[in-house]
Amino acid sequence: NWGRTGDLCLVAEYEGKKIGAVWCRLFDEKNKGYGSVAEDIPEMGIAVDKPYRNQGIGSKLLDDFYDYLKQIGFNAVSLSVDKRNPAVNLYLRTGFNIFKSNENDHVMIKELKN
Repeated sequence: NWGRTGDLCLVAEYEGKKIGAVWCRLFDEKNKGYGSVAEDIPEMGIAVDKPYRNQGIGSKLLDDFYDYLKQIGFNAVSLSVDKRNPAVNLYLRTGFNIFKSNENDHVMIKELKN
């Protein structure tokens, strides 16, 4: 169901090839994502193709996406991540905090301050 009203995405390209993306969506109580924390806080995801990881591309995508979300009026963003995923460190480094955890996953939230 990607592309519904309110969905947002930022894509990284290199030499005409899409190499990464960050995206978000708002959820309501009836249709919650794993990382949903509130109806007015979008839940995001990010992916960077394996050959392009650990080169700062994910950090740049996130920084640009956070700026965009602030510009259009969002105060926070959330996500869900497996505790074993190395991206947990990226999220912590870019300002996410653990909102709640279970045995396998963290739900994290980042306040978007001006």
